[in-house]
Amino acid sequence: MADGAFVDLPAREAETLKDAISWLLVLLLALSIGQTPIAAVQLGDNDLGPPPPPAEVGARISFDELSHDWGTVLQGTKVLHTYRFRNTGTAVLRITNVKPG
Repeated sequence: MADGAFVDLPAREAETLKDAISWLLVLLLALSIGQTPIAAVQLGDNDLGPPPPPAEVGARISFDELSHDWGTVLQGTKVLHTYRFRNTGTAVLRITNVKPG
């Protein structure tokens, strides 16, 4: 018989297998009741918590700040602000078609 091939079980054996799996699931559920949820475990002083999520696949731009308060600016005054950003993804970040607005 080839790997991954399905086996036809007689109806009685299939029903017995379904019952066994059902009881196994009930047993696993019963054993898991009363277990301390992961979120309820207190972290020690030296525990840094869970690791950070992996970087997303592809380029991803992240800005240090998403807005800037220009305050009161008189008409005709030149203003300048540097928006700092970085590529937090895993591919090259290409910035094209930049337009003021």
